[in-house]
Amino acid sequence: MNNVLLVLSTVAQSPKAIDAALRKAKQTQGRLYVLFVADVDLPKQLFERLEDVGFVGEKPGEELQQALLKEYQHRGEVQIQQMLDRAKQEGIAAEGIFKMGQLAEECVKVIQEKQISDAVITRKRRSFLSRFIFGSTIKKIQDN
Repeated sequence: MNNVLLVLSTVAQSPKAIDAALRKAKQTQGRLYVLFVADVDLPKQLFERLEDVGFVGEKPGEELQQALLKEYQHRGEVQIQQMLDRAKQEGIAAEGIFKMGQLAEECVKVIQEKQISDAVITRKRRSFLSRFIFGSTIKKIQDN
């Protein structure tokens, strides 16, 4: 039995990736783990940039950052439940996992803890230059 991980993103959702994860779990009669990581780096980077240009002050930036993380958590819980409902309809054993932290780090932890054989991760298209400068979450996960 293979455990399959579907990583849902705050940035982009791919119906093809979701279908692929469900299909793989069904084919292998494995357990589907649905992971949503509220990536703490996203709002931090956004608000650092807004502070740098003087658009927000330091204190309001912190409050907005916390509000954004709370919204990510709510969105993650809703998306996990939707996937668990869909998996149940298709006769797939599934478990939802919500984490708050850095996306690559949390994915690697879950892959190791749950003995994942296949991971399906949605991502936003980025240029080579962007991946070179800022790094690639997918590459970090693959390397670990």
